[in-house]
Amino acid sequence: MAEPKDQDKIYVPSAGEQRDAYNAWQMAQAQLKNAEKMSADATSPELRVAALNAVHAAQAEIKRVREKYGRILDWQQAEAAKKEHEAASAAPAVEQSAPVAAAPAAPTVKKHVVQKGESLSLIAKQYYGDIHKWKQLYEANKALIGDNPDRIQPGQELVIPD
Repeated sequence: MAEPKDQDKIYVPSAGEQRDAYNAWQMAQAQLKNAEKMSADATSPELRVAALNAVHAAQAEIKRVREKYGRILDWQQAEAAKKEHEAASAAPAVEQSAPVAAAPAAPTVKKHVVQKGESLSLIAKQYYGDIHKWKQLYEANKALIGDNPDRIQPGQELVIPD
């Protein structure tokens, strides 16, 4: 019997790889959460700049972790979804089984470089289909934009939250 080709083999990461990927992902997510809180709490221009730098560093760390452990994180997410589906299929119609802890979702950090003539409401319309979500964009980028949401500048790289 012929051996399966490499692309036909099922990838199953070791327990150590799974643990390392999960821990790295959790730490990167916590770093981003802390940086975003620091950004929201910044009271001076210097603190805003420092907070923005921390947010960018955390986003870079998430990207690095995703590049290093992406295959394992994807596998963990697929396994969690499979277990959740199996549990839902096996559970009686009246009673639901306990929720299965899902593997970390892939980061969806979108960025937008501000163009001349754009406003937060126009950018919100582009990404969310709703001009009123400009406040969500402003809150996510307050450290970069400053106190006046009408003062975005061409070339600024805004984070577009989900």
